[in-house]
Parts: sequence; structure tokens; C-alpha cells
Amino acid sequence: MSKNGCFVSKEDLRKMKQYADLAPMSYDTFNDFYQQILDEEGVLPVKVRELVALGAAHALKCQTCIHLHTKKALKAGASKQEITEAIFVSSLIGSSSVLTNGITALKAMEEEDD
Repeated sequence: MSKNGCFVSKEDLRKMKQYADLAPMSYDTFNDFYQQILDEEGVLPVKVRELVALGAAHALKCQTCIHLHTKKALKAGASKQEITEAIFVSSLIGSSSVLTNGITALKAMEEEDD
């Protein structure tokens, strides 16, 4: 893990520019998509979109994304309390997902009872 708490360092992230040489159209399309979704004003303010991104990053357990979107949420005006609440919302959805997926186990146990 790097000094900033990420598994991918800033230096490593700079290596992503190699994608531009290897797959320029895909790289440009991804960057345009990223800009449009997270950086340009839309119906949802950038702060809200960053809080959503932060929640998703937690749900997907992407340490680099968590670090990046925490910084971006703060820069967009999110408070520490708002960031913390977004994390708790993400944890609720994560645990709900486990319970919902657990229905598969309940069904399997019922099949064994039949």
C-alpha cells in the first residue's frame, strides 16, 4: 500500500496514460464518459455524484477509488459528516445484498428438505 493509503500510487496511476497508446479510442471514450458523469454539472450536483461514487467505491472495495472520490467529494464541498453518511448508506446496501443473495441458500436448503 502506498503512502496515501491506496494500493495504486500516483505514479502508477500516471501509467494509465499508456492506455492512450494501446487503445486510443477506448481511452478517449472512457475519459469523455468520466468527465461527463462526474465533472460536468448535471441534474445532480457534482458533490452528490461524488458521494454516490464514494458509496459505490466502498461497495466495490476499491481502495484507490475510495481515496480519490473522498478527496473529490471534499473538493466539491461535501462535509465529513456527509461522506460518513454516504459510507453508512453503502454499508447498508452491501449488507442488504448479502441477505438478498442468501435467499439462494434458503432455496437450496428447502430443496434438500423436499
